[in-house]
Amino acid sequence: MYGNVDAAIKSFKTLIKVNTNDKGMKMQQSQVDPCLLYLLEDCKLRLIVTITVDDCAISGQPADVKWFMDGLESRFNIT
Repeated sequence: MYGNVDAAIKSFKTLIKVNTNDKGMKMQQSQVDPCLLYLLEDCKLRLIVTITVDDCAISGQPADVKWFMDGLESRFNIT
């Protein structure tokens, strides 16, 4: 990814597409900050994910974080 000008934006767009897709993880992207994703369930905030270049910070209950990580691992090779 490093050295390619378009790699970061393509990676970001792919990550957003996977996480917000109705057939995927069904998260919502913030209208204020496009790098912030969140999951609402029964009008309750379950999970918050912030994206920076090729890294994510995840906040939520352990079961919700595991659900998110499992969803990412099914689509991407992550560490």
